[in-house]
Amino acid sequence: MGFKENLLKKMDIESLAEKVSTTVEPKVDAANFDKDLARRLIEMGGFSHLELKARKLELYILENDGDKKKIIVLDNALDIYDTTIDDVAMRKSPKLKEIFNLRNARKILSDNDVLVSERTESVRILKKMLIDGLDLTYTQADIDEIANEGGASLESGDIDGVMESLDFFGEMLGFRKPPEMFQFPHGEVRGNLERGSVGEMQFGPAVIYDDTHNCLKFVASTTDSRKNDELGRYLQILKGDISADANGVDVFWRLSQLVMERKPLLNETS
Repeated sequence: MGFKENLLKKMDIESLAEKVSTTVEPKVDAANFDKDLARRLIEMGGFSHLELKARKLELYILENDGDKKKIIVLDNALDIYDTTIDDVAMRKSPKLKEIFNLRNARKILSDNDVLVSERTESVRILKKMLIDGLDLTYTQADIDEIANEGGASLESGDIDGVMESLDFFGEMLGFRKPPEMFQFPHGEVRGNLERGSVGEMQFGPAVIYDDTHNCLKFVASTTDSRKNDELGRYLQILKGDISADANGVDVFWRLSQLVMERKPLLNETS
């Protein structure tokens, strides 16, 4: 796959991981676990799948190092173990004769010796593994291709195409939707956002897309929420009272330039 396809896959992984995390948080009821969603996320890595029907367990082999493997169990705990398949099967779904074996009983009661992670931490580990497996290196030509496609979509009035290109640039640049004071009621606003310790915010660079009128703007500067002159200028741009730093197709080229200046490492995950 090319860079754009791999970037799209990264975005899909991050979106799925976020959704799965909300269903496995410690305080969330087990009934809220979305098994199909978790399965979709795991299967994006092409990992080997084992269904132990007698034990009612689904396992995926994340890493295979001989008999000992890194295994994730598809249930509401999403435990990741570093041990053998038989050991996981016995600990997660023991048979009666195994429970009455003293050595096994100790393992069943405590899995700290082989448990790597559980719940949201397992999702984080899985997400990192999946993203680390993608080739997210890029060239100027790759970034220009996304800018060209965005510009062509803007000129033809293809709103979905414009949003797709903005999504790609937003992913590369770490753009986010801002708080209400920076938003535009008739479209999308995204940019760099930093919050201070006492509630102050710095927003920008940013893009503003009015999908009703197919109008795209770029604000190059950072707006400090505490400074009335900066906030006033931003709001005037937002309303169209003064010109933005770039408009229309030129916005995509400013975004392209910003990516190549920053050279973000897209495999970095939190």
